[in-house]
Amino acid sequence: MDMLHLSEEQQNRLLDEIEEHGDLTEADRKILKVLSKSEFSDIKIGIAQMLVNDETPESTAVLLSMIEDEDDLVRVNAIDSLCGCQDTNVMKRLMDIAQKDTNHLVREYAILSTVDIAKNRKECGNTDIVPFLQQILKRESDSGIRLACYRGLYLFGDKRYLSQLEQGLLEEDYQNRCAAVHILSEIADGKNVEQIRNILVNTRKKEKIYAVTDAIDRALSEMQ
Repeated sequence: MDMLHLSEEQQNRLLDEIEEHGDLTEADRKILKVLSKSEFSDIKIGIAQMLVNDETPESTAVLLSMIEDEDDLVRVNAIDSLCGCQDTNVMKRLMDIAQKDTNHLVREYAILSTVDIAKNRKECGNTDIVPFLQQILKRESDSGIRLACYRGLYLFGDKRYLSQLEQGLLEEDYQNRCAAVHILSEIADGKNVEQIRNILVNTRKKEKIYAVTDAIDRALSEMQ
């Protein structure tokens, strides 16, 4: 059966059947590899999302092929799903994308996943991620990308960037405000949780957009 000649509905049905299995089998991975070349972007996005926790060489190879896709959202999702990888070569690929891709959201997610891979490898003492992020900040004006850099620099020890993340709650674009909320929630720990909780509570009193208030409410709930 040539799966690539199936309709989008039929391909979706195959993905649904694979999801019902739970853990991916070798046969499942072979099907996903074929369908990763689908003409339908939603199929490829679904595959990228399914592979996020399947840290096998086969799945990593599929995701790496998808970061070259012409569809921006396919690239974003493939890059996002590589966040758990621990391969230095993958990290270097993402660092290159973070500097060269034409889409700002793709560059943002490349930075987020690069930072996550560096953290997973426990390279805080010898990685070149910090100067890399500092160089990105020198030339990038996009707020989402800058927030991703602030997150990385904070996680790698520069606590001064907490104030920059707090400023992200004042961004004009509500999506960037939501991103700042998510990052603040993520970095909350025993040392800063009260400070971050107070920041979010005060922001909640002034915020008018539901998407942002909902994100804050969920973040505060997780901190309890």
